[in-house]
Amino acid sequence: LEAAQDADIVVLAIPPSSLAPTMEALKPALKERAVVTDTASVKRQAIDAVTPHLPKSVAFMPAHPIAGSELSGIAACKADLFAGRRVMLTPLSPEAPGIEPVSRLWQALGARVEFMPPDLHDRVYAYVSHLPHWLALALKSSFAPYLPYASKQASFGRFLRIFQSDAQLWRDIFAANAAHLDEAIARYM
Repeated sequence: LEAAQDADIVVLAIPPSSLAPTMEALKPALKERAVVTDTASVKRQAIDAVTPHLPKSVAFMPAHPIAGSELSGIAACKADLFAGRRVMLTPLSPEAPGIEPVSRLWQALGARVEFMPPDLHDRVYAYVSHLPHWLALALKSSFAPYLPYASKQASFGRFLRIFQSDAQLWRDIFAANAAHLDEAIARYM
C-alpha cells in the first residue's frame, strides 16, 4: 500500500486470481488521477476484476507484455526483458484515459506498444499462447518417464521448456480464459 500512495502509475504484475483482492486493498491508497495497469495475459477477466474497485478519479489501462520466460522470481529478472518486445494495450475505447502514460512507460522499457480490443486479444492469445502452454503441461504428465532422454536443445526439449512455468499461474490463466481456450482445444482436437 505504501508504494502505491504517491504513484502516478501502479503496475499489477500478479496472477489473475489476485487482481480483485489486490485492487480492493489498494483502493484507499491510490491518489487522484493515478493510472492502474496490469500484465495479465487475459484482458476481459482483468478488466472485470479491476474496474469495480477503482476510485472514480483513477483510470485502468489493461496491458499484456508479450515477454517473459518459464522462470519466475527475482533471480529471473532481466534488465532488457521488454526491449523490442510487443506490449498489447487493450483499452475499452480509443479515448480511454491512461493510454498515454502507460504507452510511455512501456516504451521507456524498450517495448513496442500495440492496441487490440480485449475480447479479440483473449481469443488470439488463447491460440498462440494459452493452448501451447496447455499442451505442454498435458504432455508433461503423459511423457514423464521419457523426459530424461529429451535434450534441451532438441525440438521436444525446447517445446517443453514451459514445463518449468508456474503451474498455479497457468491454472489461473486457463480458468480466466476458459471459453476461448476451450474453443482452441476443440479446434486443435
